[in-house]
Amino acid sequence: MRRKPDPFRIAAISFAIAFHAAIAVVVFRPAAPLRPAATDDAVTIQLVRVAPPPPAPPPPRPTRPTPPIPPPRPAPVAPSKTQPAATSPAAGPGGDSEFVWRYDPDAGVGIVVYGDRGAVDVPIPDQPPRELPGYRIGFDPASIDGLNGPASGGSATFDVLVDESGMPTSAVIVQQACGERALEIAVSVISQWRFAPAMREGVPVAGWLRVPLQF
Repeated sequence: MRRKPDPFRIAAISFAIAFHAAIAVVVFRPAAPLRPAATDDAVTIQLVRVAPPPPAPPPPRPTRPTPPIPPPRPAPVAPSKTQPAATSPAAGPGGDSEFVWRYDPDAGVGIVVYGDRGAVDVPIPDQPPRELPGYRIGFDPASIDGLNGPASGGSATFDVLVDESGMPTSAVIVQQACGERALEIAVSVISQWRFAPAMREGVPVAGWLRVPLQF
């Protein structure tokens, strides 16, 4: 007698075969090639107009401060008879003893040259004028055109009238051992010098001073 097939067994076997076939498809399926990512070499630059900042307000106008009221000036005190007057301001900045004079060729001549000292008569002071060292130290004949060179050497001696402020106002040529050009330059040199004025009873006065120049 022929045996009738069991439908449930056939269904189970068919399900098992289908399940294993599906797993095999998934496992043995070839991997898909990687697709390169799309790239965009173009770079977009966007210009943005930025509004300028508003102008700064003008600074406030400065107010002129009220000048202070200067204190009252003290009464002048006469210098002592036993103490010489202070050095003339023309000696240098603040009367500095380290001041060194330099000849100015464009200054010209600021004194009057007389032929005789008696043309200007002044009383004899208690203390005669004197030279300020910065002017003698700064006298460099080699650097003054007209006093340098092989044919321009020599000397000149002057009697110089120094006023009460220390400025030379007149000169008398006492001795000349040089050419006329060198003598003119020597007069110009003397006119640019400043001196300590003469003193009489503790007060600056005019007086004569003998000044020799060698070059």
